[in-house]
Amino acid sequence: QEDEELDAIEAHVAEVALEESKDAKRRKKKANKIRARLNEKMNLKMVLKGDEGPREEADDEVFTLKNISSARKMEHLDDQMPDLLADSDNEPDSEFRPKFVKFSRDNPMVDDEGNVIEGEVSDFELSDDEEESDLDQEGMGLSDNESADGASGNEEEVARAREVQAKLRATNPLLTDLDYRDKDTKRHQRVQFWYEKDNLKALEDEEDAEHDLDRIAAEFRKKGVKILGKQEDPAERVLGKKARKRAKYQKDTEKSDSDTTDDETEKVQATGNSHHELTYKVVEKVGGKEGFDVVQPKKKIRLSEEELALGALLTSSRRKRRDLIDAAWNRYAFGDEDLPDWFVRDEQMHMRKEAPVPKELVGEYRKRMEEINVRPIKKVMEAKARKKKRALKRLAKAKKKAEAVLDNPDASSQEKIRQIKKLYKKAEDRKKDVTYVVSRKAFAGKKAKRPAGVKGPYRIVDLRQKKDKRATAAREKRKGKRRK
Repeated sequence: QEDEELDAIEAHVAEVALEESKDAKRRKKKANKIRARLNEKMNLKMVLKGDEGPREEADDEVFTLKNISSARKMEHLDDQMPDLLADSDNEPDSEFRPKFVKFSRDNPMVDDEGNVIEGEVSDFELSDDEEESDLDQEGMGLSDNESADGASGNEEEVARAREVQAKLRATNPLLTDLDYRDKDTKRHQRVQFWYEKDNLKALEDEEDAEHDLDRIAAEFRKKGVKILGKQEDPAERVLGKKARKRAKYQKDTEKSDSDTTDDETEKVQATGNSHHELTYKVVEKVGGKEGFDVVQPKKKIRLSEEELALGALLTSSRRKRRDLIDAAWNRYAFGDEDLPDWFVRDEQMHMRKEAPVPKELVGEYRKRMEEINVRPIKKVMEAKARKKKRALKRLAKAKKKAEAVLDNPDASSQEKIRQIKKLYKKAEDRKKDVTYVVSRKAFAGKKAKRPAGVKGPYRIVDLRQKKDKRATAAREKRKGKRRK
């Protein structure tokens, strides 16, 4: 029993020491805050050095119900003397008070001026009887005999009694909480209030606004409008002015056609040589510098004669257009995947349906393309013009020299004719003859030198090059026959 009582006393002493250390830490923390606040005010010239000004009262000087957590503190509060004593005329002066006063526990301590010294009796200064009575008043509810019997009887009851004592210390009977909910419910409510702040609501509004902007952008992209700052779909290609006109006309015609659907306003399937889909996208040049967006020019799609004829049929009549679209679904249209490459190439070459267009219309477009191809290239025409200009300059010089020869009275007529022929022959633009020299194995890997007896431009060739050129010419000839 004595050992258990000693353990209980040691546990109580440890708890008191822990509370004192926590109290000291709180005071130190508050002093540091006051010191930091004072330094900040001194830096801002709000407080002058040496002039403390009005100071707030300490926590121990301000009366609060939170400090009264036990019956013992309540008794100490009742037993305290007032801070200021009223002056009385009958009070003797300090000069006539005795120099030595007999100490008594019941009498309060008085300083030299007669003021009562305020002090709090620590737990260690109390007697054993007072400590035991305090424990009874703080809510243990056990007398000396009952506590001794409980300690000797069962250790669990002692531990339970300590828990009850700790709970009673934590609660203050003088303070009443009007909110009867538990701590978890209060904590959840504080978290909910924190999330309902204005700045968090603004974040949610921004997310909703971004979602609305994405939805609007998707609707504009579906209509064909270009959205600045967004990457375009690689399947959608921006075409030129004629392509945009075709897309606009296509959109108008498909709106008036009751048999077609809305999805067909963006795609037209070509059933000719190409099995790919051509997508026309209308671009609005809005935004950018001065209200216009600089769009890079895109290369136009070159269509074959069959595709041009098919396009003419598509735009000529609604019924033909509907029939052509229906005829595009046939046994030649397949989209199987994971096929061998050689099989795919063979199918593309042989498994093809003839274009459902009249040959006369295809012939007209082919003839038009031939007329376009017959026209010379601009670079070739410029080169020929420069060559002709140089020839005219040489002829003009030769003509001036010929006039000088004719004006020479010393030369005979035959001699003048020979000189004039020589001048005009020199002025002619003759093609320079290139001499071809066949190389041999003895000179392989060595730097070629001008062969003996060769004048003017020359070119070193070999038999392999001759055969390669012959094979290339034959291959081109076969390709030309296949095209016809």
